[in-house]
Amino acid sequence: MNKAYLLFLVIFLSGITIATFSKNTAVPGYIITLSNDTVEGFIDIKEKNINPNRIIFKNNNSDKGKYYSPANILGYGVSDEIYKSAIVKVEQSPYNPLELSPFSELEYLSDTVFLQALIIGKKELYYLQDAKGKEHFYIKIGSDYEWLIYKQYRKQSNNKTFLATNNKFIGQLILYLNECTSLNSILSASTYDKNSLINVFNEYYECTNSKQEYVVKKPKVKIKLSVLAGVSLTKLKFGGNSEFDYLTNTDFPTSLDFIGGISADLFLPRKLGRWSINNELTLTSYSTGASYKKLTPENWQLTTESDIAFTYIKLNNMLRGNFPAGVFKLFFDVGFSNGISIHSTNIKKETIEQGATTLPVVYDKAIDKTRLYEQSLLFGFGSHIKKFSATIRFEIGNGMSSYSNLTSRTNRYYIFLSYRII
Repeated sequence: MNKAYLLFLVIFLSGITIATFSKNTAVPGYIITLSNDTVEGFIDIKEKNINPNRIIFKNNNSDKGKYYSPANILGYGVSDEIYKSAIVKVEQSPYNPLELSPFSELEYLSDTVFLQALIIGKKELYYLQDAKGKEHFYIKIGSDYEWLIYKQYRKQSNNKTFLATNNKFIGQLILYLNECTSLNSILSASTYDKNSLINVFNEYYECTNSKQEYVVKKPKVKIKLSVLAGVSLTKLKFGGNSEFDYLTNTDFPTSLDFIGGISADLFLPRKLGRWSINNELTLTSYSTGASYKKLTPENWQLTTESDIAFTYIKLNNMLRGNFPAGVFKLFFDVGFSNGISIHSTNIKKETIEQGATTLPVVYDKAIDKTRLYEQSLLFGFGSHIKKFSATIRFEIGNGMSSYSNLTSRTNRYYIFLSYRII
């Protein structure tokens, strides 16, 4: 089984798992109906990095759910984020520096969208990232949402082309936040991005001694630390030519051993807790031995006993998908492992016999050329409940042989429990 096949196998199994688990990706949330009633349930959002143009709302997590667009509801909330339905102007010109329009005129269309609330209160700020990835900001005046105008375009002068900007949003905000004239200097230096505009509004609220009703939380990478312990089952296999027949023609028994370590699960921002990078530092080992017998050309019986054991410190890096299922949360892992050997046993004992005659026993290395590092592919799945989790994992490693004509492979199965400490 070559490395390309192993990689394909892991990717294939991962694809099946993602397709299976992704059918249920709803998280707790609520919608606000057109009659201004709040209905709690579960919300499934397919577009993760832009403002969605529709959502799936479920009364419970087992429902098929119903699609809602901005025209069907007044808004929704999910994972501490608030979205409101609005009819707004959306600028259509390209924003990629290589594709900028040569015209300063605004190119916009009216559209019905879900705006993300950044600040709600006396003065309000909203955000839209459209399907092309372009960012827009809006302020609320009465019941209307006014687009903060900004456009980049190419301008030519003296046979030279340079970048020009329409920063009308600065003047709009000076008028909108006119209760605090000290903001003017801050506004003149502001830029058309979330952090800059949120900072302007925060300064306004501090200046007017008023308080926001809601401020969007900055996306952060959440980290969960856990300790883990369990068992491993390791099967060692060799492949190669007749020079190593005492290894390649031998069925080494499966080794049952302890595994322990720590893990850090880093949850990606704006992924609603569904995707994380799971990193583990583990101590794992295996120990196995077997004998092989053959006749030499001189009709002597050669018995080779091999004892092989390795202990590794491993760093595992995996992508983890998390999917709620009632009181449990299912997950799958796929990734890579890099291990360094900190202890090894590598012994070969050769006994040559013919009838009652036995030659002196010869001790040597079972494998003369070994490497300290082992690389592996990982695939696993499990379940969380509160602070506990259980994991079943499969690992395919390239073993310890550094010979070109002797391949070593370690197939490991892990079963372990984890307890979250942070």
